Amino acid sequence: MDIDFKPALNDIAHVLAPLTPRGLATAVLNFSATLNVAGYEELERGGGKIQLWTNIPSGGVTTSTNGGDWNSCDFQDTASAAGPRHSTTELLLGDLAQYGGDPPGSTLLSLQVSVPLSNNGQSRFAFTYRIIYPSGEIRWLGAFGQNGTLLVEGVKSEPAFVLASGWTSRENVYVFKGVGAEKTTVITLAKPAEYDVWTLDGYATSKKSSLIVFLVPRPAPRSVYTSPTYVICASADARFMVSDGIITASGTGTLLLQPLQSDRQGLDAIMENILVHCSPERVQVIAQDAGQLLIASKGISPIQGIVATSPRLLPLATFSALFPAQTPFTLFSPQNHTAHFFPHPSTAQKQSIAVTSSGPFILSATLSLNAGDSEYQVSVLTPYKSALAASDADDSLVFPTPPPSPHLRPVAHLSSAATASSMLSLRSGISGARSAQGQPATSPNTNKEQGSQHDRNDANALIERPRDAIQALLAQLWFISAAFFVIVTVFRLFFGKLPKHEEESVDDADEVDARSVRALDEKEPEANDDIWVGAQPPALDLPSSSFAETPGVSLASTSLVVDVSGGTVVLALRAVSPSVNLGTGGGAAIQLTVEMGGKDVHVKEMPVGGGVSLFEFDGGEGGSARVRIVPAI
Repeated sequence: MDIDFKPALNDIAHVLAPLTPRGLATAVLNFSATLNVAGYEELERGGGKIQLWTNIPSGGVTTSTNGGDWNSCDFQDTASAAGPRHSTTELLLGDLAQYGGDPPGSTLLSLQVSVPLSNNGQSRFAFTYRIIYPSGEIRWLGAFGQNGTLLVEGVKSEPAFVLASGWTSRENVYVFKGVGAEKTTVITLAKPAEYDVWTLDGYATSKKSSLIVFLVPRPAPRSVYTSPTYVICASADARFMVSDGIITASGTGTLLLQPLQSDRQGLDAIMENILVHCSPERVQVIAQDAGQLLIASKGISPIQGIVATSPRLLPLATFSALFPAQTPFTLFSPQNHTAHFFPHPSTAQKQSIAVTSSGPFILSATLSLNAGDSEYQVSVLTPYKSALAASDADDSLVFPTPPPSPHLRPVAHLSSAATASSMLSLRSGISGARSAQGQPATSPNTNKEQGSQHDRNDANALIERPRDAIQALLAQLWFISAAFFVIVTVFRLFFGKLPKHEEESVDDADEVDARSVRALDEKEPEANDDIWVGAQPPALDLPSSSFAETPGVSLASTSLVVDVSGGTVVLALRAVSPSVNLGTGGGAAIQLTVEMGGKDVHVKEMPVGGGVSLFEFDGGEGGSARVRIVPAI
């Protein structure tokens, strides 16, 4: 097992750390161990832990003590290290070449130890490294006489910059009073290349005055000691200017210079002191978290500042916990239009995401769709109310606008008289025509008299015969019902109870008869009313529209129903098979179509790499949209 340690064994590390104004301070020392993937996996399989074995009187990080002043401290996995063992996904908003880091495929373990500084010269400490296993076995990584050596020396001032005359010490800060109207040099950076200068309410490159200045060290990679960050603040009637490593001040107020402590309690106390000194009307706290404090000036500068980024490793379980169990999701960066699909969160505990730059990200549930023999993953990246993958056969999920109610046919008992009358009139006309063809010609007077008599007979027939027709029709219906009743009674006596489907048929026939013998003066129901006979309307058995209850879909899911909120809607689509060519136009194997309100909606496509394409369409004022994947035409 090959391990690269910093500081190394059989080596001497010399540390110069500044003392506080009262002469009391500590120096934070950094120990690191770098392993390749094979070495780290071997260490994990054996359950071993790498430890620092030293006589440094460190407080708070010691896990055990074995005789004398020697203590053991455990190395921890560094959050900024991203190796293949994490199944890491890189999300970048800038060029990866500008970021440094460990070699790919390596794991970095680190440890920080606070060493008290002495006013009386140097402090000398020894250290070595070892691996301890659960069985109690200890493997020493050094040899006798090859321990590492630390020489820690406390100095009265920070060697990286020089304070001008006029600074006085008070408690844990330096104070400069009465700057004056003219610009006065208060601090000179001895090594400008070792510090970044950050200002609040102004920028160092703009020659504009500021009210807070941060001196942030630039540590060398894996350096043993990192100088503290210093903050310089001015009262309401004083200002700073920074130029070429020289900090000048003007005004009649006072200046404060103080190192920032690494612990939470020290950070809160220092920042509270600084904010009070600078006046809350000029500086405000934006956000506060464990060990972090975000402050901002209430003034707005038109100059865009430089964004400094640092990589951070986030467990995938942190994101999957935001969704219901077993819900795959998509992570999308609007800045550079990159989307990453995480198919199944079952291994989320062992996966991580390395975010190497800042910016907003979008999380959305992922649904699976099919088109032919190919499988696709789709995610809605804009606000929506619900999304559900379903089959095209299930049109009930779209909820279209219902068409107008059709006109009802006339009820039989209301139109029977008119029907009988028209039939009788038609028969009468036909009979008259036939008799006219079979008789010889007569005189006009005779024809006229016969025509008058015929008209009177037809009128009497129209009055009398409908009444006979209605009675005959009712008699026929009664006879049919009686005959059917006799047949059913005989069948029940000889063969027992009717089968279920036959009983239903009988009930249906009785209901038809009941409707057929309504009273003549009964009104027809309105055309817009829903009429249900014998039972209440059945409830629609619709699937849930929440992805929380339907994280996955069957292979029959060929479309996606989205209840969009309106405006521009953006979808991310990825083919599970990378050989499939996505698209909406020529050359594409498949295309994505969107239908809203029974009409096709125009869709724009933008490939973003990695087999992922973004599709955009106008959702109007909102509503249900059906998204399909169909073969390209």
